[in-house]
Amino acid sequence: MMALIALLVTLLAPLAAVPRPAVQTQFGESSGQDGGQRTGSTSVVSPSVLATFSGRREPGDLLTVDILILWRGSPGWSYRRTGLGGSMTSSGGASGPINFAIQEGGLLLTASFDSAAHVLTILGETVPLNDANVVFVDRVDSPDGPVIVGTTTVAPRRVALTLGALLRETPELLAYLRCEAQLPEPINRSAMNDVCLESVLRGLVTAPVTVTPVPEGPVINRAAATAPPARPGPPIRPPGSSEGSSASAVVSPVVFAGWFTSGDGAGAVRMDLLVLWRGSLGWATHGQSSGGSGGGTGRGRRGMTVRRGGLSLYAAIDVTNPAARTAQIEDATIPLGDHNVVLVDEVDAATGPRVVKTLRVDPRLNEPRQIEAVIARLPELVQYLRCDLKLTDARQQTTMDAICARFGGR
Repeated sequence: MMALIALLVTLLAPLAAVPRPAVQTQFGESSGQDGGQRTGSTSVVSPSVLATFSGRREPGDLLTVDILILWRGSPGWSYRRTGLGGSMTSSGGASGPINFAIQEGGLLLTASFDSAAHVLTILGETVPLNDANVVFVDRVDSPDGPVIVGTTTVAPRRVALTLGALLRETPELLAYLRCEAQLPEPINRSAMNDVCLESVLRGLVTAPVTVTPVPEGPVINRAAATAPPARPGPPIRPPGSSEGSSASAVVSPVVFAGWFTSGDGAGAVRMDLLVLWRGSLGWATHGQSSGGSGGGTGRGRRGMTVRRGGLSLYAAIDVTNPAARTAQIEDATIPLGDHNVVLVDEVDAATGPRVVKTLRVDPRLNEPRQIEAVIARLPELVQYLRCDLKLTDARQQTTMDAICARFGGR
């Protein structure tokens, strides 16, 4: 019997008072250790768009996009009050097709991609790809939708080392996200996600912001969900994977965070190391390029390079000897003991990054991207963020307020 892994399935009792967030398998600035293996997932990338992705990380941190589907509807479409939602991704093996099933906002969206033949099928419709690897699907919750409105091609990237960075730094893809079309708080905090938040902070989104409520009522079109997603095949990854990963994000007006996580094989996730890089006001939002890369194994040494504000910063954790855990910050080796947080200050000063201290915090995570829960557990970490400081750009400050609110910083 074919096995099935639900990469993320979120259940909600019908008639809940508040729409739940849609699927949250994040890309952001995360870097898994896939070693060229295919991965597949679906995530919220803007209030209007879910992204379904299948790709590979090749040796040398080359991110190859095999297929990327951007499902766009009215702002908040995936947050409609519905009883069941989630995303499943599965594969028929190393050379078999990858199948996707997304049930959100009263819709059942299905796709199958045969990488060997370079053939994509969406809702039973074959999509002419030629050399394209990105497909734009629009009006997913309209009576005449979903409609396939176009395709484009993105080449393998060595600079944009994550899908989130690729979306932000490819103008055609970023424009399709419509990050300016936002939702009322508090739903907007999760709907905007890191892709849109960083794009607004860095001035990549310039259209006037609009705020509209989450749509209500059933959806009646060819993708209207009448049953749970069909089980499309065996999993891409075995259940209980303990693979390590790394991620990073802007967390305050002066701090950029990078962290390493790992699992215990039973679904629990822990934070192995958190590095808070602090500099001058707005330093991490300067410049038009950013990126990050991770390397190593989940059980030995893992490293991360982040490129922000014209700087390249390196951090690593070494647990080869569990009795003598260390971190590397730039060229310095830092003994950790049982600590799992490193505070680094003055990252953009002439004297260079300065390690302030190390701390320990409860490392439990609900999922690898939810670092705000860890930071909020320790008042000293919240204070280190300096969320009381204000950016000069009012538009950017509004977005920063939303970021700081996640960490208990306001």
